[in-house]
Amino acid sequence: MSVAARAQGASAGADRLPAGAERRLALALGTAMMGDGGVRHVHALCDTIGRRPAGSPAERLAVEYVLRAMEEAGLRDVHEEPFDTEHWFRGRTVAELTGPVAREIALLALPGTLDHDVEAPVVWAPQQTREEFLAAADVFAGAIVINTSIPKVGLSGSGGPLHRGERNRLVFEAGAAAFVWVAQRPGHILPTGSVARDIGEAMPSFGISLEDATFIERLLARGDRVTMRIGTRNERRAGTSWNIVGDHGPSDGPITMLSAHHDSHDVTVGAFDNAAGCAAVLEAARALTTLGSESGRLRVAIFGAEESGLQGSGRYVERHADQLDDVRFLFNLDGLGAVPSWKYVHVPMRADVVQYIDAVFRRYGFRVEVEEALALNWDHAPFALRGVPVASLTAKWPPGTHLHYGHTSADTPDKIDGQDMRLTTACTVALAGHIMLDRTWSLPHLDAETVAERLKGVERAES
Repeated sequence: MSVAARAQGASAGADRLPAGAERRLALALGTAMMGDGGVRHVHALCDTIGRRPAGSPAERLAVEYVLRAMEEAGLRDVHEEPFDTEHWFRGRTVAELTGPVAREIALLALPGTLDHDVEAPVVWAPQQTREEFLAAADVFAGAIVINTSIPKVGLSGSGGPLHRGERNRLVFEAGAAAFVWVAQRPGHILPTGSVARDIGEAMPSFGISLEDATFIERLLARGDRVTMRIGTRNERRAGTSWNIVGDHGPSDGPITMLSAHHDSHDVTVGAFDNAAGCAAVLEAARALTTLGSESGRLRVAIFGAEESGLQGSGRYVERHADQLDDVRFLFNLDGLGAVPSWKYVHVPMRADVVQYIDAVFRRYGFRVEVEEALALNWDHAPFALRGVPVASLTAKWPPGTHLHYGHTSADTPDKIDGQDMRLTTACTVALAGHIMLDRTWSLPHLDAETVAERLKGVERAES
């Protein structure tokens, strides 16, 4: 953020609270820092309940746990909101190199992939940007494409590394036989991550370990023609998932929302993604209830089926469409608690929201990077597309690295740091509490035309 933007943002966050409010907020921050940062919730969700894919019995156990935790945090009108949806269930995947050597290769079908049988040549794809993928389209056609991964939080209008979903789409549009996503960490770890429905029906997608991928890269580098045969069986079934919602404060007036998702992928207990985010929201809610009911209206929403396409947050927006105008701000937490990293807030389409958030964190002494980034694969997206001011808090690592184990079986509670969780909770309390108490809040909702125009600008940048 530029010096000028920071100066503008500083005025956005200062001198807006009623007398005595800052003292109450300080006490709430103290409550957050004196707790365990929600680590007990992480342990319950991961160790006691375990893997929580949407549509599983374990997801239902997680819903019941979150209901109790919300009530214990002091929220009122805590309830579940079920929704019918379609769930993906993993079957069996068998893969083997058929040339120049015969060898079994471990692949993990990416959720959304249905039944497929392919045998095709393998190509190594180091491409990272849209331009690079488009230039290689002829090479990808008819091939099993193994793509190395440099992660990206938002969409890539700036020309930077693409998100996995964008890469998957471009390889599919090039006519590839299959897409294979390479793990970012050693240890024969297989990565996962959902694919779009139309792609999963027409082309299989898989995760592969770093070790097996680089073995294949070595074969290709010496000039061998590498071929692979893959068979995968997976299915979709109708089922139910749940959002959990609870309130604090008055029953009408502006709503400040906190959100996270409680589900995980089917191969992981999902400590970083997203038991930690869920836990931090629960802890922040506990601290914010100490502000008193006169301090403003708080709503906590813990969404289901995020990992299968933001289904819970999308259904929440549909169900509560008549209340969206009352939502002052939504702060979403996803992917937290792992170190070494720093706190990173990304805001879609709103420089004014970036300035406000930056000013609030500076006011309370938190070092948080705040940036405008159009990430539409987060639970804030359905709200942002309706014009609601939103942001998401996550962890960030140095450029070109992604040093957590999210979306893998190694995403476990031993990697969650208690001190980082306390700081995460305190950051959340500071921002949400300040917004609840802000007597001169003036950040507007965007109208549909403005949202469409700002999305169109990104589409131009990507074309």
